[in-house]
Amino acid sequence: MELRLTADQADELRALLSATLTELRSEIHHTDNAEFRGRLQERERRLAEVQTALGKEQASAS
Repeated sequence: MELRLTADQADELRALLSATLTELRSEIHHTDNAEFRGRLQERERRLAEVQTALGKEQASAS
């Protein structure tokens, strides 16, 4: 899948991902339910992949 974003949109998405990952990591740390923690960790992994892809895209655009 290919997604085209303006520079401003990409910046907003990076900021959103960063904030969401910070909150998600805190929630993972404070969750006692192992099944729920696993789902949160999977979500964290997917969002981190998107964040990494955005960073690579930013580097190749420079």
